[in-house]
Amino acid sequence: SLNNVGKTAQRQGREEDARAAFEESLDIRRQILARIGETPEALRDLSVSLNNVGQTAQRQGREEDARAAFEESLDIRRQILARIGETPEALRDLSVSLNNVGQTAQRQGREEDARAAFEESLDIRRQILARIGETPEALRDLSVSLSNIGSIRQAMNDIQAAQASFEEGLDIAEQLRLAFPNNNDYKALTGQFRQVLSEINATDTTS
Repeated sequence: SLNNVGKTAQRQGREEDARAAFEESLDIRRQILARIGETPEALRDLSVSLNNVGQTAQRQGREEDARAAFEESLDIRRQILARIGETPEALRDLSVSLNNVGQTAQRQGREEDARAAFEESLDIRRQILARIGETPEALRDLSVSLSNIGSIRQAMNDIQAAQASFEEGLDIAEQLRLAFPNNNDYKALTGQFRQVLSEINATDTTS
């Protein structure tokens, strides 16, 4: 219930109310874990609350708080994976946490840390795709990871590798857009890849 309240506050731009709800939820989930032990469900619930707290901290510019929450969530998701095995759900959760950690590292200028996190997330999402097939969710997740790795490669001036990542991401986004022509998210994703590739090509032309 607190997470639902927090998400509603978040959508309405009431960031302090969202923060209060998410932090109370996090405290409760720590209490539950202390009482019932480190079951996979209790651990996952805690990791979700940590991500919520981290995202609110991120939006409020509290980068160190975001980093701490995301890194704790990542540690928990590695624990879960070690316990229950490499299920698609556990792998996806790990990839999401890696992206959160990578984005925080990138904003803080820790580019090598960001690249390592994004590359691990990308590898995991390729594994998921190979296991479950080309579902819309798996394809979209892969395209997001390609965008992240392309962005950090571009920031590190590895333009050729960045372009290759963005082009692969665009191919996937186009595949989704054509399969689901009424889905605005896929249209927007395609537009984002086209925009960044256009900017890269324009830079190459003028350099």
